Amino acid sequence: MGSLPPPPQSFPTSTSPGPLISGHKTTLNFICPSETHLASSPLLQSLVALINHTFSTSHPPYLPSTLQRLTDADPKPLLDDLAGPETFTFLLTSASPIPGTNAGLPAPTNTTSNKDDGSSTPTILATCSARPYVPHPLPPKGDKGANFARRPLVPDPEEERWELKYLVTDPALHGQGLASSLLNLCEAEVKRRFELGRLQETEARVRPVAEAGAEGKGKGDVAVSEEGVKPKKLRLLLSTIAEMNQAFYERRGWKWTAENKVPIGELGSETGFRVVFMDKLI
Repeated sequence: MGSLPPPPQSFPTSTSPGPLISGHKTTLNFICPSETHLASSPLLQSLVALINHTFSTSHPPYLPSTLQRLTDADPKPLLDDLAGPETFTFLLTSASPIPGTNAGLPAPTNTTSNKDDGSSTPTILATCSARPYVPHPLPPKGDKGANFARRPLVPDPEEERWELKYLVTDPALHGQGLASSLLNLCEAEVKRRFELGRLQETEARVRPVAEAGAEGKGKGDVAVSEEGVKPKKLRLLLSTIAEMNQAFYERRGWKWTAENKVPIGELGSETGFRVVFMDKLI
């Protein structure tokens, strides 16, 4: 399978050719802001269905197959998770169904054709999103989501933080490198924005100094302006079930920072499991 193309260099929704999978052409969709575009997209319900299907298929015995990631296929929690003007989403889609994928998922209501000619709603194969980190208060102890909540991080003015959200691949396509490719794309896009922000900050400091020098009001030396630009760090954050995914992320440079233990029986778990919180400096 060919690698995914580099992310587009513009913020609005855009598309580019994806890899050929089982003889089917695919498309890499870049969506930003995620909530704005997905809320009115015919792909929204299919995305919710893919997330729930993958969750119920991949998580047993740690969580029961009857447990949904998005209860009652309600898209609101997903849209809330992806809210914000900077939040972005990558969607890998196929214009025609790939055998074995999306098993049991409802067909999109506006699908009119299965031909690979763009006349039907695309099949979603994989997705990954990222958003700026916003600390939230911990849920009350005993809340069903308490063990999945990260303890709010202490603000650091010299560190920019982003969260990775919803890295999901159709179970039939696991092992083909799609998750790794989408993860790399998300990391690259966050880094691009971070570096763009630093460049804009530098230019904002340079301009007044350079203009003053040009007008004879002071020394117009660009190097002077950069003394006031403090170096900053870029940190990515995520949470996941350790027994399923910790090793995957560690092989890609992510580090364990904390964990919560979920005992047998809680949330219907047959085995118990650990929710790990990980980060990566880029």
